[in-house]
Amino acid sequence: EMPAALTSEGVIKVLLSANLNSAPVSPAPPAAAPVKEKELPITPNYIRSPVLGYKVDTRDKEMTPVQEKKPRMEVTTGHNPPPAHRRQVLTTLGHEMILKVRVADTEDPDYIEIELPGDSLTLDTLTLVAASELGVQTDQVDRVRRMPNTRLRRDKEVARLPDYQEIELV
Repeated sequence: EMPAALTSEGVIKVLLSANLNSAPVSPAPPAAAPVKEKELPITPNYIRSPVLGYKVDTRDKEMTPVQEKKPRMEVTTGHNPPPAHRRQVLTTLGHEMILKVRVADTEDPDYIEIELPGDSLTLDTLTLVAASELGVQTDQVDRVRRMPNTRLRRDKEVARLPDYQEIELV
């Protein structure tokens, strides 16, 4: 059987016959009868067990306008931007900081998001807001841990936290 007999694509047959013409002459291949496609020995699951009762909702839905967040960095002209270590602190003033918090060593491993006002980025505010959102007494909180292994001790460290930082109350 010749390679050109295995395909039904005209382009591939032309390429394979060009290779045959440059090869040494061999006896002429017998005329190939059209090959019927054989059934697969298996039936795929998506054909054997189609999804029952699948419906597509084609109703028009009301388009609600998407509210865009204000950018955290204001465009300033005329002077250089502050250094990278101070840029975060200055741009978050007046804006809220979003953090992910959870209680350490509990059955629920999920975090919840809390928002800290930009004008009060302190360790006490973080502890108070996180404890009230998680339903924990503030006197039960021994320390605040920045994941994976950093203990927060000062207000300056809280002000440096990026948005969506994972925090644990221990």
